[in-house]
Amino acid sequence: MATFDDYVLDTLIRDLVGHDHKPVSFLVYLWIAAEQQRRGGEVCVSYREMAEAIGVSKSSAQARWRGL
Repeated sequence: MATFDDYVLDTLIRDLVGHDHKPVSFLVYLWIAAEQQRRGGEVCVSYREMAEAIGVSKSSAQARWRGL
């Protein structure tokens, strides 16, 4: 798995979503992968926590997660 810089995950993801709302599925996947790497294991978070972390609505994060 690739190593992600915190700046990419904490700052750039929100900027990407602000300009183009279509990559939400990719952002959800990227965020989950990064959290798994950070935590060193399974990621158990609420849709709200995930949505706030990537800068989208809870329903959008939930719908995109189902799409993965």
